[in-house]
Amino acid sequence: MSNLLNQLRLTLMKRLSQHVGYPVIIKALGYTTEPVLLEHVGKQFIRIKGQYFIPSSAHQISLLGIREIPNMNAKPMKVRTTAGDNIPIKLLCTGTDFIEVLMEQNEKKEIALIPMNMVINMEMV
Repeated sequence: MSNLLNQLRLTLMKRLSQHVGYPVIIKALGYTTEPVLLEHVGKQFIRIKGQYFIPSSAHQISLLGIREIPNMNAKPMKVRTTAGDNIPIKLLCTGTDFIEVLMEQNEKKEIALIPMNMVINMEMV
């Protein structure tokens, strides 16, 4: 099972720290930011446009500005989140407290991080 999920010893905050200086979109229940630069990653908060966000409370954090979208060993799955979504994705990896997914919609590809506490279940497609 661990092979299937491509597990990494990486936290959500550590993964976000690799994306500082690039645009992100934060999606939460009833709230979505515009694409804005990720300015800083702390221990519990991230800073965007002078505002502080708690990434683990977001439903999804889209990572923009990635030139080459990885498709390595991505497994087609559906993920159900606490937002009620049943999203078709390709699972890139799982961290200690998040999953990293590739979402494709209308030929547009997007990499997103979904905090583990927002995931209800995942199933193979």
